[in-house]
Amino acid sequence: MHFATVLTDDTTIRKIMAQLYTCDACHFIFPAESLPERCLECGKDSITKKAKKDGQERKLVLSAVRPATADEIDEHEKALMEIAAEDPLAFKCIVQSQSAEISGIKNCFPQ
Repeated sequence: MHFATVLTDDTTIRKIMAQLYTCDACHFIFPAESLPERCLECGKDSITKKAKKDGQERKLVLSAVRPATADEIDEHEKALMEIAAEDPLAFKCIVQSQSAEISGIKNCFPQ
């Protein structure tokens, strides 16, 4: 079962999965409306990688955050499915907190 069927708002789920980004510094996968300048988890805005060109080693400074690959999106979906199976309320709160259209998680858990 695709995890989008767990909630009735399939559009929200698809929007979240279509806008996932990965931080190459800490490997955090997260949704955002547009490519953020820095990671929401570790705060890094760039990473340094070594590359060889013409026999010389050079350091490249790259953006830490990039669009998630298909494999990373699948990994994120699998993790959400595991949460949905174990705790549907927690899953709903995660999806709500990841959606710009739904207000936060403060009302998800019983007081």
